[in-house]
Amino acid sequence: MTTPTAQLFIGRLPGAADADELRRVFSKYGEVARCDVKRGTNLCYGFVEYSTPEQAAEALEQCNGMSLLGEQIVVEFARASARKREDNNCFSCGEV
Repeated sequence: MTTPTAQLFIGRLPGAADADELRRVFSKYGEVARCDVKRGTNLCYGFVEYSTPEQAAEALEQCNGMSLLGEQIVVEFARASARKREDNNCFSCGEV
């Protein structure tokens, strides 16, 4: 059995989204321990980490598919360990 995670992946973020906007939306479901937004050439995604897996599960249930700044976002449990905020390198090639 896998251990529940308290970290969520937020996909399909609009380009105008930032960490403050994610924190505003996701703090309704519990204490947000960490909130990051990453930007690529044509994409924007983020991570929200809660204090407990139960808070993350509630946020996932309530926010997956919701509209944020005019875009329908995807919310999933994060599949990998958290990366540092300053780590903005590509997963594939390692370039910034």
